[in-house]
Amino acid sequence: MEGEYTHLTKEERDMIAVLIAKGVPLSEIAQELGRHKSTISRELDRNAPPTNKGYYLSHKAQERASYRWLVTHKRKRLKSQKIREYVEVKLKDGWSPEIIAGRLSIEEPGNAISHEAIYQYIYEVRRDLITCLVRSHRKRMKKDIAGNIRNRIFRTGFLFQSVLMLLIEGNELATGSVIQWVQGRVRQE
Repeated sequence: MEGEYTHLTKEERDMIAVLIAKGVPLSEIAQELGRHKSTISRELDRNAPPTNKGYYLSHKAQERASYRWLVTHKRKRLKSQKIREYVEVKLKDGWSPEIIAGRLSIEEPGNAISHEAIYQYIYEVRRDLITCLVRSHRKRMKKDIAGNIRNRIFRTGFLFQSVLMLLIEGNELATGSVIQWVQGRVRQE
C-alpha cells in the first residue's frame, strides 16, 4: 500500500457505509477496499455526523469532504496585509481598481495584482467598499417600450394639451399652477 495517496471515492464511501451497517470490523473493511485501516478510521472520524458517531451516511460524508476540499483550495484574493491596506486606502481616495492595479507594481516593486482580483475582493470580502467604486459613465435614463425616455413631461402629449387648453380658455390661475408644477418636474430631470 506504499505509493501515491488517492482520496476516497463516492463508491468507496458507499461500500464503507454498507459494511459499517453490517457490523464488519474496520480491518476487514480496509482489506476489502484495498486501503489501510487508519484511512477508514480517519474517514469515519472526519465525515461521520457530528451529533451521533454511531452511523455513517456516505452521501453526507461525500458532501463534507467536497466542502472541505473547496474551502482549502480557495485562493485569497489579496494575499498580504500590505496589499489589502494599499487597495483599501486608494479605493477610499477615489481610485478605480484598474488604476490601483497599474500603480501598485510601480510604487511597490514585487507586488502585483490584477484589477479583477481587486473587484473579487470587494464583492466577496469587503462589500462595504462597493460604494468607493467610481462610475465610469453617467447613469443611463430608463426608456419605455417605444424608446422614449420616461418621465419626460412634453413627450406625453396629454399634459401639453391640457396646458394649451387652459391657456386658450383663459384660466390664468390654473395655468399658472400647472406651469409651476411643470417647471418643478423639469428641474428634477
